[in-house]
Amino acid sequence: MKIFTLAAVAWAVSLSGAQLPAPGSPGLPIPFAQAAGQAGTTAIHMNSPRFVGWADGYRDLSYGAAVADNWKTPAKALGKAKGTTTDIVCLGSGGRITLTFSTPIANGAGFDFAVFENAFDDNFLELAWVEVSSDGIHFCRFPNYYVGKLPVGAGSGHNPEDIYGLASKYRQGYGTPFDLQELQDAYDTIRSKKAGFLSAAYQKSITDNFPHLDLDNISYVKIIDIVGDGSAVDATGLRKIYDPYPTTGSAGFDLDAIGVINQRQTPNLLPQQITFTPPPHQLLAAGSLNLSATSSSGLPVVFAVTEGPAILAGTTLNFTGSGTVIVTASQPGDASYAPAANVVHSIVIAEHTQHIYLAPVPNLMASSTFQLYAASSCGLPVGVEVFDGAADDRTDSSNRLTTGRLGFDRSGVKIVTLRAFQNGDAITAPAADVFMQVKVINSRSADAPQSFADWCAVHKIAANRTSDDDGDGFNNFDEFMAGTSPVRREDKPDVVFTVEGSAPEQRRALVKLRVRRRATATLKFQHCESLNQGWHEVIPKIKSLTYAEESDTEYVELELELPADAPAGFYRARYVE
Repeated sequence: MKIFTLAAVAWAVSLSGAQLPAPGSPGLPIPFAQAAGQAGTTAIHMNSPRFVGWADGYRDLSYGAAVADNWKTPAKALGKAKGTTTDIVCLGSGGRITLTFSTPIANGAGFDFAVFENAFDDNFLELAWVEVSSDGIHFCRFPNYYVGKLPVGAGSGHNPEDIYGLASKYRQGYGTPFDLQELQDAYDTIRSKKAGFLSAAYQKSITDNFPHLDLDNISYVKIIDIVGDGSAVDATGLRKIYDPYPTTGSAGFDLDAIGVINQRQTPNLLPQQITFTPPPHQLLAAGSLNLSATSSSGLPVVFAVTEGPAILAGTTLNFTGSGTVIVTASQPGDASYAPAANVVHSIVIAEHTQHIYLAPVPNLMASSTFQLYAASSCGLPVGVEVFDGAADDRTDSSNRLTTGRLGFDRSGVKIVTLRAFQNGDAITAPAADVFMQVKVINSRSADAPQSFADWCAVHKIAANRTSDDDGDGFNNFDEFMAGTSPVRREDKPDVVFTVEGSAPEQRRALVKLRVRRRATATLKFQHCESLNQGWHEVIPKIKSLTYAEESDTEYVELELELPADAPAGFYRARYVE
């Protein structure tokens, strides 16, 4: 028995001779499943342990209209979903691509795979049909329904509850799942002549192609962008499918990845998985990179360069120029183990690399605006977006975060996750994304943000930033940020500064500290070669970021690496309120 939950209604489908429910029937009620994070959603997050594999190849790529060359990198759709705006291949208006799977998808319990797009919110969804095949020739399209009534302009969006059986029902980072059993049910319903709610064209397509389909051996998934002007119709043949239209530059479906939930199992062979940590982007001047991966079976992992300016010598990747290199890790199995699902990663080789520093964000009140501080080590502009939050939490082009009034739990708290990104340029590799959590408070409480002046009033001291009332070597503002007492000498900020490496080219400065989450200030860093010279701002690299609580006080704990090109002289933390 297979159980699906849509909205708040459960319905069951038998594995044998089941009927495909019509949209609007008790088996498939309208509205359809809600947006990611809402009750009754079918969305699956990209980090879900349900995923056991990802697409590792592509073919039959045809770009549609209105897509710029910088979005034409199909290898970015291979491997694990990234959940970002830019690590995608854009199909263009009416474009299509077929992703392939070295270990086929199988019809198992529940959903079998999920398609990921890069929609930046729950509504700006660019839709696509999804078809599957065992032989790469005969494709079956999933039943799909769209009940939106009005055209969707270039700057507006959908209600996710109007969408069923189409890719990009959910925002980036969340996959739209598909169940292969639904194709069997569609075929059985059509043959029993109870599929009057499906168009003649859709019924013929299923009747012609399903007999060639092996539901336990699906090696091909085709994604076809839907032109959103209303010229396309859903599987009923009666309802027009609208889409953000017209758009330019990156028009159409933006494919991030396809994740596999159920894979074909080889009888009498043990399963295995590959662990291949994504390598960082590389400096061209470094010349090479040693690759490392392991399999759960202990069998050796084999690497291959799918495309890009590099050649392999064993496990050494030798760079031959600048560009994106696609590396595939595979393990073909043996007499005891089945082949592992391939793992694919992309590595950018560039003249320069970079990192991002996003300063910890204090707790904020609902309906407030806060200026975020995000900077790149190479000086390129950094973007910050709301990666996970309510519909009315947003950032603008100046990286100001505005918190909304939706999404709070019963205690009047919500967590908004920010993503800072920098996509590089012609000579600079993209930076690794930085994620930061923001605690938003809906009413005054012990977690509400606190200014330096308010903190000083609590401790009954003058609001003087540079004073050191307890003489412990840290001024009052340092203690305000660290959450320590300004009137007890023994209670002082815990800051650890170390220098590693002896040779100048290997030296690096590390600092560990923690910042009180209620403190309404921004942490920056400065450097000078001597104290009689001026200070200048530096961009640290975040090595680790964790959240901790001690004695009812919440902290962000940071380990930072300060720039290696300035190892001599002095560093200081600077707080800006």
